[in-house]
Amino acid sequence: MRQLFKYQFWQLLTALKWQILLWLLISWLIIFGSAWQIRLNPHVNLCQVLFLGTSAADLAARRISLPINWLVILIMPIILFGDGLPWLNQRSNRLLHGLGYQRWQFTLTNCWLMMSYSLFTSGQLSLVMLLSTVLLKQPIIGQEWYLLPIIFGANLSLLFLDNILVMFNRYAGMIIEIFILVLTVFVIIPGNFLNLTMLSRLEDANQWQVWPSLICWLLVLVTGYFVIDLQQFSWEGLG
Repeated sequence: MRQLFKYQFWQLLTALKWQILLWLLISWLIIFGSAWQIRLNPHVNLCQVLFLGTSAADLAARRISLPINWLVILIMPIILFGDGLPWLNQRSNRLLHGLGYQRWQFTLTNCWLMMSYSLFTSGQLSLVMLLSTVLLKQPIIGQEWYLLPIIFGANLSLLFLDNILVMFNRYAGMIIEIFILVLTVFVIIPGNFLNLTMLSRLEDANQWQVWPSLICWLLVLVTGYFVIDLQQFSWEGLG
């Protein structure tokens, strides 16, 4: 199982190397650009600039603007990941299945690959934010920093959702996820885990419900992916 993960990991990394470099460039530009804009304002935290979002009060007063930074940070890793897993499965299944691996092992490996990818993108985002605050001598410690693990959970949830939808239609995942993200900006939907990625809504949430809500969504999506992927797994030419 470990050998399977290592093989699939390096295959996927090779396929996504340019997308990963593009993500590094985009994230650095967004974060350092935002940090530079607030460098002379000690009362504003970098997390507030990136993830403030729209509050219930903003919606009631119709003071709504699309939070571009928030949208790009959440959707860009999903766009860059693309159809990496379907490509990887088609490339590797016939070869590796001949070595005696089972279908569930491929599906479990895919889950670990998505988790590793989300951990990398979110961890790199946190590192660049920390580095920018140090270089520009901005306040590092703030209650908003607990938002970063939530961003990881949200990115991972979106990645699982995208790969579930891709099994049915190549473009359905991206279209539906962009629609959900834009809808989240303009409508507060109870139970929508993306509400937790906006500071303006997170501050009003019951802190004891934040992580259970996100974990429940993750469990549902991971289970759904595992079940559907096992049903949809293609073994062309292996009959």
